[in-house]
Amino acid sequence: MKSADLSFLFKSFLVWRGMLFLVALVAIYYLPLREDFLGGKIDTYKTLPVLWGWANFDGEHFLSIAIFGYRPLQYFFFPLFPVMVGFIGKHILNADIFYILVQGLILNNIFFLVAIIGLWKLVLIEYKKQVAKDTLYLLLLFPTAFYFVSFYSESLFLVLAIWFFYFCRKEEFGKAAILAGLASATRVVGIVLLPVFLIEIYLQRKQTRFYFINYFWGAICLTGLAGYMWFLQRTTGDPLIFKNTIGLFGEQRSVEMVLLPQVFYRYFFKIIPNINYKYLPVVTMTFLELTSAILFLGLSITSFFKQRLSYFIYLAGIYLVPTFAGSFSSMPRYVLVGFPGFILMALYLGRLDRKIKLMVYLFLGILQIICLSLFFRGYFIS
Repeated sequence: MKSADLSFLFKSFLVWRGMLFLVALVAIYYLPLREDFLGGKIDTYKTLPVLWGWANFDGEHFLSIAIFGYRPLQYFFFPLFPVMVGFIGKHILNADIFYILVQGLILNNIFFLVAIIGLWKLVLIEYKKQVAKDTLYLLLLFPTAFYFVSFYSESLFLVLAIWFFYFCRKEEFGKAAILAGLASATRVVGIVLLPVFLIEIYLQRKQTRFYFINYFWGAICLTGLAGYMWFLQRTTGDPLIFKNTIGLFGEQRSVEMVLLPQVFYRYFFKIIPNINYKYLPVVTMTFLELTSAILFLGLSITSFFKQRLSYFIYLAGIYLVPTFAGSFSSMPRYVLVGFPGFILMALYLGRLDRKIKLMVYLFLGILQIICLSLFFRGYFIS
C-alpha cells in the first residue's frame, strides 16, 4: 500500500475522530441528560461523561460482560469483543473498570482504522481511487458511524468481515475461514460469511488449481458460533438462548420469525401514524430506522445486478437477519457493516455534480452530529 494512501486514511480518520470528540463535548454542555442506560450508570457517567458516554445503552452490557462475565438476559450479546477486552484488562493489565473501558475504546479505534485500510485495498481491486475515497467518506459520515468507536462490537465485526473478503479475493481461503469463524463469535450475522465463503471459492474455481479442496476450510467458518452455543448449552441448557430471549429487548421484537413485508406494514400503518411528533428523539429514531431499512433494501436489490454475487449475499444477509425479529430497531447501526452498500452508494454518488456530492456529505454529517449528541446524552438512537 502506498504511503500517500496510508497517510490519507490516517488523516481522514483523525479529522473524523476529532469531530466526534468536539460534538460529544458540546452535547454534554448543551443537551439535557436522560438518566437511563448510561455507561457506568448515572453516578459514574457524571464523573467523566466525555468518556463514559461511549458505553451508553448496549455498551453497558458489553462492559458488564467484560468485567463480570455473562449474567442472565445478556446472552444476546456475542462474546468475542467483551470477552477479549475483559481478558486483556483483567488478566494481562490487571485493570479496573475505568481502564477496561479505555482499553476497549482504544481497541475499537484501532480495529476501525485497520478496517478502513482493508476497505481501501478491497475497493481498489475493482474500482478507481475516487470510488475508494467516496466509499470512505460515506462510511465515516453515515449518521450512526460513531458506533465504530464506541464500546460496541461493530468495529471488530467490520474489520473481520472486510479482511475476510480481501483474503477471499486473494485466494487465501485458510486465513479467510479463520476470520469468518471469529466473526461468527462476534455477531450472529457472522453466519452469512459461510455462504459467502463457498460462493467465492466457486467464483474463483477457474483460477485456482484443485479449488474443491478449499471447501474443507468452510468447516472453520462457524466455529465461533458453535463454540458460543456449546457454552450456552453448558451454562443455561439452551444453545439458542440468544434468539429465544430477544423479546426482552423491546416489545417490538419477536422470537418467532417475521417476514420483511410484515415489518414494513407495521411501520407504515402502526408506528408512523402513532408516534409523538412533538418528541424529537423518538421521531429521529423512528424515521432513521425506516429510512435505513428502505435505503439498504434498495442497495441489496441493486447489489444483485451490479456487484459480485458474494457481495450481494453478504449485504442481503446483513440486512435481512435482524429483520426476522419483526423490527427495524437498531437497523441504522446494523447496516454499518454492510460495506458493499457503501461502495454502491459511492458509485452512484460519483456520477453527480461535485456541489451535489458535497451537499450529500454535509447532510449526512449534520445527521451524524444530531445522532451522536442524542446518543451521548442518553437518548436511544440505534
